[in-house]
Amino acid sequence: MFKPALAALLVTLSLSVTAQPVISNVSPGAGHAGTTVTITGSNFSATPTDNIVYFGTGRAVVSAAAGNAITAVVPAAASYQPITVTTGHRTAWSAKPFLLTFPGGSVTPASYNYAARVDSVYGLESNDLTISDFNGDRRPDIAIETRLYIRACHRRKSGNG
Repeated sequence: MFKPALAALLVTLSLSVTAQPVISNVSPGAGHAGTTVTITGSNFSATPTDNIVYFGTGRAVVSAAAGNAITAVVPAAASYQPITVTTGHRTAWSAKPFLLTFPGGSVTPASYNYAARVDSVYGLESNDLTISDFNGDRRPDIAIETRLYIRACHRRKSGNG
C-alpha cells in the first residue's frame, strides 16, 4: 500500500537532487598563485563553501559564488591541469588546463624553494606516482606505489609555496 506521506517524501527528495555542474569559461585562463579567477557555468551552489574548486592538485579558496559563477583564488599548489568544481557530489572539469605563471620577470633557479633531493624511494623501483592534496592542506602530496607497498609523502611546512 502506497501512503500519501511516502509519496510526498519521494517528490521532495527528487526535487532536492542537484544537477550536474558545468564549467563554460574560466577568466583569466592563466595567472600566478593569488590571482582571482572567475569560473562561469551552471548548476553551482550559491553558498561559496558548498563549491569545492581545484586548480589541478591545489584546492582553491572560493571567495564568492552564485548559481552561474564562482570567484576563486589560485592556490600556491596549483598545477597545469583542468580546473574542477564539485557541488553536491558532482564534478565539472574545465575544457583547458589552467596555466600557472610566475609574477614579475623570468623563472630562474632562485624562483624555487628546493627541498632535499630524492632520486628514489628507499632504492625500490616505483611502479606508479600520484600527486594530489590528500590531507586537505591545499598543498600537493605524493603517493608512490612500489612492488612492496604504497608510501604517501606530504609536506609539513607552513606558509606559502
